[in-house]
Parts: sequence; structure tokens; C-alpha cells
Amino acid sequence: MANKTLILFTVSIWLWSASPAHAAGQVFTLSNRLAGQILLQTEQRGEAWYVHPYTLLRYYLPDGAAAYDMMRYFGLGISEDDYAKVEKGDKNLLNTLKGKIILRVHKNGEAYYIKPQDLSVHYLQNGEKAYELMREHSLGITDDDLEDILIGRLTRRTETLLPGTCETVNTQLSQNNYWKGFNIWTKTKNFLEAEKYYAESLRLDPDYAPALSSYGFIRAAFYDEYETGEKFLNRAMQIDPEWAYAPFNLGIMYDLEQLYFGLSNPPAKNEEWLKKRQAYAVKWLEFTVDRFPEHPDIYHFKKQLSEMEDYYRKQ
Repeated sequence: MANKTLILFTVSIWLWSASPAHAAGQVFTLSNRLAGQILLQTEQRGEAWYVHPYTLLRYYLPDGAAAYDMMRYFGLGISEDDYAKVEKGDKNLLNTLKGKIILRVHKNGEAYYIKPQDLSVHYLQNGEKAYELMREHSLGITDDDLEDILIGRLTRRTETLLPGTCETVNTQLSQNNYWKGFNIWTKTKNFLEAEKYYAESLRLDPDYAPALSSYGFIRAAFYDEYETGEKFLNRAMQIDPEWAYAPFNLGIMYDLEQLYFGLSNPPAKNEEWLKKRQAYAVKWLEFTVDRFPEHPDIYHFKKQLSEMEDYYRKQ
């Protein structure tokens, strides 16, 4: 377990102060503009990415198997009544669904992609057909522009299941345990006690985004389990893209990760890797600030971003 003297300062979410100035950046703006698009990395080997319309993150599509996973995990179930409206070209509904993968839940889960540019509807017969079709209807993008869209990593439920997870979900009890852990953390900073309640919350409901976010961050920040933390935080963003603390925590996690590997003697990572992690940390905080301007903790988000940028500039 790492001894990081700055952890309690950087992860406390109850620091209220005047908001530092922040100009909206490209990270959120470009993601929002390209939501639902399939992007082809034209300056490389034509790698394909799907910008998810909810998370606003890009997910890599290397092959048909990945396309099938996207259909399965990101598909939005619709009724046959709504699908009939889609077939008839209902503009209001199609605009709501543009860029999304829809699933006919009462028709063997048939999948369709609503192309954002023209609202055309495309049948995704299987993974390979979906991969071919998505590439066919893609939009070329430069490496520089693509770099401004943050990467999401598709995380399956099985990757974040804790030992002893209940077979029957108890959402209310899960939420109660989460808030007990949250109150312990905010009042005492006792992460060991808070972690117990977060873990119990996930055993009762493994898809509860706040608990996924908090538990994953604790595993990274206090146990140096950065890959584990990344999985839980990405899973939280998949389930609830509106939970602002997940991208915020991921940014702080990357900051702590580069600090951990940079302070080892000799440094465990080279300078280029450390600089990339610093850039990721800033971008995730920028994304949080720009996406959630009305959030109750926006002042804190901005303060952390400003202090992080100042610190990196002085290095």
C-alpha cells in the first residue's frame, strides 16, 4: 500500500472555494459533436472507433467480435411499436435515437444502427456484418482530432464482480451501504471502513455506478491497483454516464499513477509514459468540468483541474 502524502488532499470532494477560470476545451466539444459516429483513423491503418452517444467516449472496433460486444453491451432495447415508428421514418424518434444501436427485444434482439448524418437505419445482422457496415458508414478523422476524444474501455460485468456477490439484486440495500461508506469517507477519511461498505454495496448490486466508481478509486489510490481501478471506473461510466465522479476519479487516478511510477527509484516508467499519463489526467478533469457545468461540486472539479495544470507546468 503506497504512502502518498497528497492523496487526502487530492481526493477530498468537499473543498468549497471560488471557482478558477476555465475555458471550455476540445475534449468535450469534439466528443459531443461526433457522438454516435463511427470514426476511421485515416493517418494510421484505418482503425475504427465508435463514439458512444451516452458516454461520449470512443471505443475501439478492431474486428467483428468487438462489434458484436458493442451491439450487446451498448444496444438500446426498443418496443415493436417504437420500431414501427422507426421504419416509417418518424423524425422525432430518429433524432432521439441517432448514433445509437437499437435492439428489438421482442424480435430476437435484432440490432440496428441509426446513422447520425442522415438518420438512415442499418441492420446489424451479426458481428462481422456489423463491423463491415460500421466501417462502410464511417467518418475519417485525423490523429490529432482523434486524440481529443477520450478512450473508453468496454468492461464486462464479470470483470468487476466481487467474491460473494448475491444472486438476487437488492438495489435499495446496496444504495444504503454505499451512502454509509460515503459518509464515513467524507467525515473521517477512513478508506478501509468506507471500502467495506462500497464492497458490500457491489455485492448487493454489482451494477451500482456510484459504488463501482468509489470502490475502483480506492483500489487504485490506496492499493496501487491501477488496472483494477480503471476497470471499475470504466464500468461505472458505461452504466451511468451522468455520474460525474467516475471521470473525475479517473483523472485523479491517472495523476496518482504517474506520481507513483515517477517517484520510484529509479523511475519505473520513462518520461514519455509519465507525460502521457499527465495529459490523460488533465483531459479527464477537463471532460468532467465541461460536461457537468451545473454539478454541485463543479467548483471543486475546476479547482482540482487548475491546481493539476499549475503543478504540471512547473515540472
